[in-house]
Order: sequence, then structure tokens, then C-alpha cells
Amino acid sequence: MNFTAPWFHNAHEKVWPMWVAPILVPRSPVRILEIGAYEGAATTWLLQRVIGKHPESRIVVVDPWAANGSDYDYEAAHARFVENVQETGLAERVSKLRATSRDALPPMPDASFDMIYIDGDHSAEGAEFDTRQAVRLAKPDGLLVWDDVFFVGEHTADVVAGMNRGLAACGVRNRPVLQIGGAAVMFRSVLP
Repeated sequence: MNFTAPWFHNAHEKVWPMWVAPILVPRSPVRILEIGAYEGAATTWLLQRVIGKHPESRIVVVDPWAANGSDYDYEAAHARFVENVQETGLAERVSKLRATSRDALPPMPDASFDMIYIDGDHSAEGAEFDTRQAVRLAKPDGLLVWDDVFFVGEHTADVVAGMNRGLAACGVRNRPVLQIGGAAVMFRSVLP
């Protein structure tokens, strides 16, 4: 597979096998929502280690693959995403929505995903919106995962602020959040 950015591999590849796969695989079939996919590193990991374990498991990926003021070549990233997903042999299990989360998430039905991985808009407003939608879209025993929370980076403060505001807007005050690599993880069942 072809990944030019090591973000997922550096932060999650060693810890997700101990946390994410053991929680989700026994629930199969599962539905996963990934908000922000870039080159598909998390998507392919989930396809190979979770989605591929049951023929009815699926993943929905939401990403506009469009310039957002950064210098990244999003068309090239999208092409790598498609190639990487094809290489897994499980591309038919992926529903790709080339859209912003603001456009793609509101029409989705409540409580429809076993896991939601939030790694999209890294602004405080974007993280808040994605958090509010994730709480709504997660099944009662669903797993919520926010990336870019537990490491020092240019967007960390915004992501944390947005996550906290989104949770507060959903009525969550004291929340058990686990640190797994650079991500924050919470079970939907602890929320009101």
C-alpha cells in the first residue's frame, strides 16, 4: 500500500489491535463511520482487521478530499485512498461519500454505527459538529474515537476544545475518556 503520511501508523497501528479489533470483531457484523480518511490508512486497517471478519460488515467513509487552506494535494490523496482500498480486496464493503461531514452526516439515521472514528475537520467548530453528530449516530454500545487529542500538534487544542464543547452540548459533563495512542476513546453507553 502507498501511504505518504505516517500519522495513523505512528499513532495507532500498535495499540488498535489491543483495543479496537477485540471490541468490534466479536460484535460482527459491524458498521463503522470514518470522518476524514485522507489516504485510507485507518480505512485499510479497519477493512483488514475488522470489516473483513464478517461478510456483512461495512464502513462508510466521509471526506471531501478538497483543499481546506492546507498545502496537501488532496486529489493525489484521494487517488491513493482508492488504490489502497482496492488493494485490500474489500473495496465493495466501503461506501465512500466525497463530501464534508456537515453535508453528509445530518441525513444519516440515529444509532446506526458500532464505531465512529473522527479525524476530519480539525477546527474547534468542525470537531464540535463532528462530535455532536457522532454521539447521535453511534449505537448505544458504540465506540467513539477522536484522533489528534493526546499529542502535541498544531490542531490539538482546537480538536480538544471542539470535542469538549460537542460532548457538553449533548449533556455530557464528566466523561470517561481513554487515551489510546494519540486518540481519545469513549463508549457511547456512558453518555446520557
